[in-house]
Amino acid sequence: MKELHQAIEQLYTYIQGIWLRRRYMIITAWLICPAGWFYVYHMPPTYEANAKLYVETRTILEPLLRGLAIRNNPDDEIKLMARTLLSRPNLEKIARATDLDLQARDEKQFESLIDGLQKSIKISASGRENIYVISYSNPVPQMALNVVQQT
Repeated sequence: MKELHQAIEQLYTYIQGIWLRRRYMIITAWLICPAGWFYVYHMPPTYEANAKLYVETRTILEPLLRGLAIRNNPDDEIKLMARTLLSRPNLEKIARATDLDLQARDEKQFESLIDGLQKSIKISASGRENIYVISYSNPVPQMALNVVQQT
């Protein structure tokens, strides 16, 4: 009971301190908020496209892994498919199909574009079994949609 009384007394002291210094807090908030508003206003827009898919690993990977590997759990098989999906040749196909390769002027820029795609395309579980989400963000909404559709 004594501890509860001390906690209430400490809370009362904090509230009293806040009340006495309310002017300083309001002035500080009015100085900081416009800077935050300015920053948020000048942030570039980003659009995210998502696609949910059902992955049946047994029918797809069964012929490929027959005789090569022991049956794994489905999570390992999904990771294998995600690595295959985000492999360099597939990302190059996605870049060419969505005309992202037109932004690159030389081979070095194209390589950095492929690296950026590899980092930007996210594959995650949606919580339900065998349903996964592919997502990609881009400042151009149609480009984000095209990349997800091609993936």
